[in-house]
Amino acid sequence: MEGYSERGFVERRKHPRLKTIGDHAMVVLPEEALVGELVDISMGGLAFYYSALPLREEPRPQSGTLVGNDDLWLQEFPIQTVQDFVVKIPVFSKRPVLRRRCLSFGPLSDHQESLLEQYIWLNTTEQ
Repeated sequence: MEGYSERGFVERRKHPRLKTIGDHAMVVLPEEALVGELVDISMGGLAFYYSALPLREEPRPQSGTLVGNDDLWLQEFPIQTVQDFVVKIPVFSKRPVLRRRCLSFGPLSDHQESLLEQYIWLNTTEQ
């Protein structure tokens, strides 16, 4: 059915999400002292996994940094949290909870869009 994802949810993304490659694709959110492993990315946003011992306060609008292969860094990208949820609850309470956060990009300058296209080219499976 057109407009629906594989799981039957309404697809609202304007850009296809691409899976990341390599071991260096990370998201850094300095305002929350948070580092996560990038899962997928598009020109409209991204998703990443991170570990959290306590449940974090409600995510707020901010800027972030993307770190990729070939030492490519994208700094001060405007982002907005779309969704943040628990992926795996540990058996033992002392282990961190694995969470997934989905972000959308805010307004990007032409230069930021160009850098993002380069980042996607170098760090995803679709080339």
